[in-house]
Amino acid sequence: MKRLYLILLLIVTGNSMQAQPLGRVDTLYYDKNWKGVPNALFADFYRVVFYPADSTRTKLFRDFYITGELQASGSVLKLDPMDDSNTIFDGECINYTKNQVATFVRSYRDGVLDGKFSEYDETGRLIKEGFYARGILIGKFVEYLNDNRRVQVEYVNGKPAGNKYAVIDSDGNSVDYDFTTHKPIWESPSLSEKRYEYRDGVVWQYYSKNSLFIALANTTVRDYGKWHRLDVVISNNSLEPIDFTPEVAISAFSVDKNEKITNLSVWSAEAYLKKVKRSNNWSVALMALAEGISTANAGYSSSITNTYHSGTTYGSNGYAYGSYSGTSTSTTRTYNAGVAQIARMASQQRVENYGNALSEEKRVKELGYLKHTVIYPGETISGYVHIQRVRGERVTFIVSIEGARYGFEWNY
Repeated sequence: MKRLYLILLLIVTGNSMQAQPLGRVDTLYYDKNWKGVPNALFADFYRVVFYPADSTRTKLFRDFYITGELQASGSVLKLDPMDDSNTIFDGECINYTKNQVATFVRSYRDGVLDGKFSEYDETGRLIKEGFYARGILIGKFVEYLNDNRRVQVEYVNGKPAGNKYAVIDSDGNSVDYDFTTHKPIWESPSLSEKRYEYRDGVVWQYYSKNSLFIALANTTVRDYGKWHRLDVVISNNSLEPIDFTPEVAISAFSVDKNEKITNLSVWSAEAYLKKVKRSNNWSVALMALAEGISTANAGYSSSITNTYHSGTTYGSNGYAYGSYSGTSTSTTRTYNAGVAQIARMASQQRVENYGNALSEEKRVKELGYLKHTVIYPGETISGYVHIQRVRGERVTFIVSIEGARYGFEWNY
């Protein structure tokens, strides 16, 4: 029996055995709790141990399920045949399922975890990995979830560095979570984290923080008023949906040369479009009035007739007294219903076309104007917001998302 175990041990360990002079081989039996039992009849596992001729060298072992499948392999400094919890492991040790899938790979030094460790599920998928230094967890510990996300914690001297952990998806998007509340942690960026980029002569300011990309461009426009037009782009690369309402999330204020601060109104889509609608209604009404006046006399035409008169003037005794001549003018006004109808129809069409053009303009504005929306992970929104404009030296905009504040500033 021992000869068979020795052959098996040589096959499994390969070249690692060749460097050590042959020694004795023992077989130990353990129950399911890894307590020593006298023979295979009471055992759930058995261990084959090679003792090298040099007693100072580590001892190689192979553990087997009682049914013969490899359960673990590695090396030890000291064995306890009656209680495996007292065994001092040294070097790399690997545990296996009955299907021969490695589930744990750990490194020991003098019985203490030391070095990289990995854990796998029964399919061989990596589920945990980290690093120990003399029994203390340090550096990056990662747990891999079933949905292709991973949880990552930085350890210092066996303790998490800060009260947070990161959840990262397969694209590298991540969000920090609080260990206590398990809610996302959103940190406000510093001004030094702000970046600039020019596009078509317009400067964009942007941040990449908390797995969010937030960019703003500020221009002055006259569009049913004089405004700061704030173009906004937000990409949500986090793992959490973001509820974004522009007139709530964005605040703005102007600072004049005397450092006087004026809060500026951020117009909602509803308020701005109401203003556009009112202005459009007045424009259409005024045009209709002008068209009505211009077509009021449509269909009417006038003709002028000049009549020449001449004759002799007689006195009372019948003798001719003198002569006269002159011209009289008469105006005749006529109405042509067909012409009037054509003129009215043309006028109505012009008013209608004008109204349609204003409606289309309003529709385009409505499509581009930012409204309340939920930005789901992986989504990007873009659009603009109109903000009250007053005279000043500089203007500041603050975008608040989940408590984090992103600051932007432009000079007038």
